[in-house]
Parts: sequence; structure tokens; C-alpha cells
Amino acid sequence: MEKFAVLDLTFSALFSALFSAPGLLLAAFLGALIQRVAGMGFGIAVSGFTLAAFDPFTAVYVSAIIGFGVTVVTTLQVRQHIVWPVVWPIVMPIMIAMFAGFGLAYAFGHLPLVRAGFQTLGLIAIALALQTLLNRHQAKGRAWIAHPWVGGSFTGFMSGTVGMPGPTIAPYFAAHSIVGTVFVASITPVFILTSLSRFTLGSGSGFGAETLYIALIGAMIATLGVFVGGWIAPYVPLKVQQRLILLIIFASAARLAYALVEGLVLSYIALL
Repeated sequence: MEKFAVLDLTFSALFSALFSAPGLLLAAFLGALIQRVAGMGFGIAVSGFTLAAFDPFTAVYVSAIIGFGVTVVTTLQVRQHIVWPVVWPIVMPIMIAMFAGFGLAYAFGHLPLVRAGFQTLGLIAIALALQTLLNRHQAKGRAWIAHPWVGGSFTGFMSGTVGMPGPTIAPYFAAHSIVGTVFVASITPVFILTSLSRFTLGSGSGFGAETLYIALIGAMIATLGVFVGGWIAPYVPLKVQQRLILLIIFASAARLAYALVEGLVLSYIALL
């Protein structure tokens, strides 16, 4: 693969990026908008498409670039609502588990069966997000979910392998009775930490011009989605928020499931 230093940053690469990943770019906008309104949904939306389009290592890196602007803007908008005593204890577990997961993606993500395994893990993360959305009240009072090393470790590993920290950190916050605007605010430092760490860890690898353009265009579109979400958030009822997240969950799951089945079929054909 090409290195950034020798990228052919031409208009042909730009247009190729725009037309090769319209679903991903649309998911970046809608995911950012929904995350600003409801607190989660961006990683689910984007990672479902990046895992389908790239190997796991590249997918996690692209998701980090697209998502960093989203988390920074959201944090600036709602920073006064962050519950730091609940956030700080999960930082160390997240970092340790994320390094482990990112290392697995880097070392083995190019193997077809490993890629299928990470795609399956992504579907599991989406299922966790769905369960959390439908049964948030069930997490309250469960000590094991509320423990920082449980929530943090799962969150770090899912972030490092499939770029989806939200589904596994949401039960942790729900167990601490953090919901609504406070949830939206308190989850943003986690997203900043995971996005910045993934970007730093992957910065030494080479990616083609088209991949870089996809990530940068996606970042700009996603940041626009955050501002739109901030404008409409005060007017969106909770039930509508839940329906929006459900929509993005099912769309992402369908795209990822299709890529998983397609990859397994092609691998089987190659063995014949």
C-alpha cells in the first residue's frame, strides 16, 4: 500500500472516493446527527460500513478519523454535563484492552477468516446496542455491569477491533443511572479517547489516496451532522430518538451481515 508521503492526491482520487463509498458517507452524516441527539449511533453506523469495505485494521483507523471531529464538537457543546467521577475509572481499562484489540487487528486482520470473525464481532456489538436501547432500565443495579474494569475492558476491546465503543459502554453508564443529556455528555470523553488512540496507533501504516479521501470527507460530513443534530436535539422527543437509533442499527447490521456472508461464500469458492 502507498504511504501518505507519496500519495497521489489528485481529483481522480477525490471523485473515486466520493463515488466508491456513498453509503459510508451517508452513514457518517446520519450517525453523527443521531449520536448528537441520542448519545450513541455513530460508531454503529460507520463501522458497519467500514468493516464491510476494508480489512479490520484499516476499518478501525478510518472510523477513528471520521469520528474524531464528531466527538470533539459534541464534547464542546455539552461538556458542562459530563459526570467525571464515573468517566475517570474506565480510562485505564479502555486503554489496555484497546491496545490488545488493535494489535490483533493489525497482526491478523488481513486473513479472510479473521476478517469474518471481526465482522461477526461487529454484529454482536450491534446486538448489544439494540439490547441496551430496548432494556436500559435492566442495567440499573447490576454491580458487574457498573464495574469500571468490566465496562472499560469490553469497550476498549470493541473499539480496537471493530471501532464500536458505544454498545458496550452504554450499559455501564445506564447502571450508574446516567441518561439523557448527561449520557450524551459523559460518553463523549470515551469517544475522544478511543478515536485519538486508534488514530495514533495506526498513523504509521500506509493507506491509499482513495482511503484517505474517504476518511477526510467522511470527517467533514460527520462534523456537519453534529451541528445539525445540535440544532434539532431540543425538539426531538425520546421516542423519536430511540427510533432513529433503531433505524441506524438495522441499516448497519444489514450492510455488515451482507459483507460477512459474501466474504464467506467467496472464501469457500476459492477453496474449491
